Amino acid sequence: MIGHVKHKRTVIAGDIHVPFQDDKAVDLWIKFLEWYKPEVLVLNGDIIDCFGISKFTRSPLEGKRLKEEIEDTKALLARIVAATPKCTRYYVFGNHENRLHKFMANNAQEIYELIALEDLLGLGRNFIIVNGSNVENIIKLNDLYVGHWNRVSKHSSYTVKNIMADRGVNVVQSHTHRLGFYTVRYLDRTIYGWEIGCLCDINPDYVVSPNWQLGFAVIEPYSAGKQMNFYLIKINDSNGYYSFRYGRKTFKVRKEEV
Repeated sequence: MIGHVKHKRTVIAGDIHVPFQDDKAVDLWIKFLEWYKPEVLVLNGDIIDCFGISKFTRSPLEGKRLKEEIEDTKALLARIVAATPKCTRYYVFGNHENRLHKFMANNAQEIYELIALEDLLGLGRNFIIVNGSNVENIIKLNDLYVGHWNRVSKHSSYTVKNIMADRGVNVVQSHTHRLGFYTVRYLDRTIYGWEIGCLCDINPDYVVSPNWQLGFAVIEPYSAGKQMNFYLIKINDSNGYYSFRYGRKTFKVRKEEV
């Protein structure tokens, strides 16, 4: 776990799942990054899908080969870096990043330690990598614990609710592909939890009508940096556009090229 990152202008997003990203949702998010100029960016897991080495039954036509996924992800990361030139960037490994780790352990133990996804993606040049073995990958932003948290409950907010019940802390979670908020007040304190949605295709061929929503999160400090405002950004799909409003500004992109 990386601890005690000071509250700054922060953007958190996850579950892009290259090559199954929603290109227009990603375009809109990067447009926001260019405008907002965050001081901290957290890519909160499952940025790449690693579909080609999935343990689940799949059709060869559904995805791309791992080499193509890696090249596409590197291209996306280059766009993100260009959009955030003065920024501390974190890359939190999720369960899909760890697919390569597990695949190598199960199928190629002789060269297991020679091939790492962070090296294939070139992360070390532009990102602080959050990837501990056999521990949860978490960044602590003052009193807020940000991680991929590989758990899923049936309904929106239930997963983060259960993590909060187990851990007793404020939580930001990816992995569920849902938007959600939960809070609970104890005798001496109140804690909060958010599920921050995804930026992948929410109508994929391999599942029917999943309960997923497009979105991400923004944190702004206040009170001399000791507290924060948390904004859960829902990307709206209406009249041929993806859009959302932040403060007084509306961001939008046309879903289809004219």
